Amino acid sequence: MEPLSPWWREVGAATELLASTLNEAVFRAARNGSYAPPAGTPEPRRRRKAASLRHLAEVIRAHRLAPGISVDKDAVGAVLAGRLPQIADRRLVVAVARAAHLISGTPFGEADARRLAVACARVTAAVAAAREADRRAPSLLPARFPRAAGPSTRPGWRSRRLPVGVLVVFIVLAGVVLVARPPSTRAGSTAFSGTDPASPVVTSPAQACVPMGTPLPEGEVILDSTGRSVTGGWRGGSDGVVLTPNGPTMDAVVKGGTGGLWGRVITWDGLPLVRGRSYLLILELFSDYPMTIGVAVRDDSPPYRAPLAREIRLTPAACQRYFEFTSDLTIPRGQIALEVGGAVRDSHLWLIQATLIALTA
Repeated sequence: MEPLSPWWREVGAATELLASTLNEAVFRAARNGSYAPPAGTPEPRRRRKAASLRHLAEVIRAHRLAPGISVDKDAVGAVLAGRLPQIADRRLVVAVARAAHLISGTPFGEADARRLAVACARVTAAVAAAREADRRAPSLLPARFPRAAGPSTRPGWRSRRLPVGVLVVFIVLAGVVLVARPPSTRAGSTAFSGTDPASPVVTSPAQACVPMGTPLPEGEVILDSTGRSVTGGWRGGSDGVVLTPNGPTMDAVVKGGTGGLWGRVITWDGLPLVRGRSYLLILELFSDYPMTIGVAVRDDSPPYRAPLAREIRLTPAACQRYFEFTSDLTIPRGQIALEVGGAVRDSHLWLIQATLIALTA
C-alpha cells in the first residue's frame, strides 16, 4: 500500500475528526437510548440494538431528517466510517447526528447543525485542494535526462545521481519558504494604495490563527454574520463573483484571469465607523488552494478611504483571524471589502464568519 501524500493526509485528518464527533453521539445513543420501531410497524420478533446502523436509518426516514436523499444502513455506515463522498454531504451528516440525538433524548439545535455544516465544508475544501495538488504534482518533478548511449569517457568514474526523494524534499521546502514569505505591497488598489493622503491608512499586523472559542472582548457588536446581529449580507461587488448561501456560511466562486486583487470584490455594506474609536474585525474563511486576498474596512464609495487594509494568505485550512484597528475617519456607511481577484484560475472561498466589534474604551 503506497503512503498517502501530505495533502491527502490532511483530508484524512478532517474526515476522521468529523467521523469521531458523529461516532461519539452514536455511542451515547446506544448507551442511553432504546430501540422503538417506526410508527405503524409491528414490534420486531428479536430484540434490536439501539442506535445500530439500521435503527439510525429508520429514524432518519421516519422523521424525514434528510429530505430528497435515500438513506439506508449502508449510507449511515459510510458516514460513520468517514468515507467520501458521504462524510462531505452536509444533509446526510446532520441527519445522522439528529437521529443519534433523538435516540438518546439529548437536544440538538441549529447551532450544532451549523458546526457540522462548517466541518463538511472544510472536508469539501480539503478534497478539492488535494485533487488540485494531485493534478499539479507531476510538474514538480524534474524531467529525466536521457542516458548516454556509449561508455563513459572517464573510466572508473561512477555516475552519482541525486535521489529523486531528495529533490522532492528540496522542492517542497522551497515551496514552504515561498508561501511563508510576506506578500508584497500591491500597486493600483484603491483600498490599499490609493487612499486620500490626508487620511493615511492605519494597518494592523496580520494575526496568526486564533483558536476557536476564544472569548470576545467587551464592546458593541456592530456585525455578527452568524445571525445574532445581522445588518446586511455578503454581496459580489464586481462581475466574476458568484455567491451561494450555505446555511450560516457563504460559498463564493471567483472567476480567475484578473490582473490584480481589486479586480474581484466581495463586500458587506452598511457598517458605521466613528473617528477615534477602536474596533476589532474577526474573519474566519478559507479557500480551495493557497491564495492571497486583500481585507479592508473602508468607505463604500470612491476614493475608498480605508482605516484598515491588509493582505492575508488563505489556505484550505480554516483560520480565524483578529484585526484590531483605530479608525481615523467617521464613515456613516462603511463596508468590509474582500479583494479576491488576481488569480490565474477560478477559486472557491468559504466565508464562515465575520464579526465587527466597537471596543469599549
